[in-house]
Amino acid sequence: MSGSSSQFSPGKLVPGAINFASGEIVMNEGREAKVISIKNTGDRPIQVGSHFHVVW
Repeated sequence: MSGSSSQFSPGKLVPGAINFASGEIVMNEGREAKVISIKNTGDRPIQVGSHFHVVW
């Protein structure tokens, strides 16, 4: 696209952009916290992170 001008301007929406509302965002307020223990009984290492989807 040689010679073309950029379509980007700060006021425009950009694909993939996340626009947050003003103010404080509180997640899971009043929800009970759960603690789980995970034991790997296999012969290969596993990785469990905080974004692992667990259904109760």
